[in-house]
Amino acid sequence: NNPLAFVRANLNHLERVSEDLVKRIAGNAGLEEIQELTELPQIVAECLDGIDRIKRIVDAMRRFSRPHGEAFTPVDLNEVVRVALRIVELHRNERVVVEARLGEDLPRIHGSATRLEQVLVNLLMNAKHALEGRDTGRVAVVTRHVGDRVEVEVCDDGPGVLAEHRD
Repeated sequence: NNPLAFVRANLNHLERVSEDLVKRIAGNAGLEEIQELTELPQIVAECLDGIDRIKRIVDAMRRFSRPHGEAFTPVDLNEVVRVALRIVELHRNERVVVEARLGEDLPRIHGSATRLEQVLVNLLMNAKHALEGRDTGRVAVVTRHVGDRVEVEVCDDGPGVLAEHRD
């Protein structure tokens, strides 16, 4: 994240300078130059959004790679799902739609967020791999509160596991 902080600081400065430049030059430039200049702040803003996304992915991967000796703590299952989805986003497959239906007001569970993230990443990656080569595919992640439990379900519309491999 250190290089990202450096790039972000420079882009923030460029954003301020470009906005000021657009204001100063707007009256003296031709229509084509003005149009190009007015696009500059938007381009910088898009770069900053990209940096924020990279930072979230790096943070998720850092948490994902922590040692397995992590103590059990109260865990927000919906946040675990969000982190797993961000990691799986790195494996692009435009033909596969991944949908999250996260239950509201889920109680925290006692467990290891890192281990749960690893399980969900594995399930999601397996589902995406099972759908490769198809024209379309859907993967759904659902969380819900059922009685005194909290559940997470991962399902896809792939071919399923062959009968001889189910055991």
